[in-house]
Amino acid sequence: MLPNIQTTIIVACAKPLNLQTLRGIAFPIAEVFGSSVTFLLMNDQISTEYVEKSLTSKESTLRSLPAFRFISFPYNFNYNQLIEKNSHNEEAIMIIFPELPSGFPRPLKELRFMLKTRKLRLPYMILPKFAYDNWFPKTVIIPIGYDRTDKETAIWASYFNRFSDSRIIVLKANEKEQWAKNSTHLNIRFVDKLFKETNTPYDLNESHVSSGRLPWETIELADKTGNSLVILSTTKHYGPGHYITGPDELRIIKNKSGIPVLCVNPVKNAYVLCK
Repeated sequence: MLPNIQTTIIVACAKPLNLQTLRGIAFPIAEVFGSSVTFLLMNDQISTEYVEKSLTSKESTLRSLPAFRFISFPYNFNYNQLIEKNSHNEEAIMIIFPELPSGFPRPLKELRFMLKTRKLRLPYMILPKFAYDNWFPKTVIIPIGYDRTDKETAIWASYFNRFSDSRIIVLKANEKEQWAKNSTHLNIRFVDKLFKETNTPYDLNESHVSSGRLPWETIELADKTGNSLVILSTTKHYGPGHYITGPDELRIIKNKSGIPVLCVNPVKNAYVLCK
């Protein structure tokens, strides 16, 4: 089934994957934006017939799913090449990785992968290891702290509201230091102005924690709310600790509640779908 629309969501398939989770998350997001889904098959163990059969269920048929297509790559094609080829893809809305790299040593492989994803000018998602069914991003939550890159998640929250009427929750950090309070306040002012310009209604929630713990409280709120998506700004500058434990967003992506997290790289003027 070939897509008849110009925008697409890229799904990178490096090995046989959990297609129930993929169907439960990737296709609902495609429905939000009226886009197709492009499967990049990077392993000769994955056939188009296998994917098509696995995507259907008693409740859904191929006709009921958004349009999708397949693009096959040589067996030795890897995530690094994929990221290089799609970092400036003009048709793609976002890229979905079904999972983090596995194998030994896992922490090193995950770190290398996250370093590569920093080059993407597309938002990206790494699917949680949960079987999702009947999920839809009814609520989108963005944490806003003192880091100036936090505000870059707001434009994507507005898109979800515009195209699917998702409820938007802005979770504001509770800072004690005056400089952090001032920076957080400026970010909130920016977000409020953007939402007013795009006619995006939102709820502002005051957190009980500072910016460092804010993403975790966001996950807890998403878990309580249900049918939620968290949009998170990624680490812009890596410190020495990041090269040992990985960036902060890596642990958020791997949250035990299985909350889907859309990562937005802090690249100025990169995310513009429409005015």
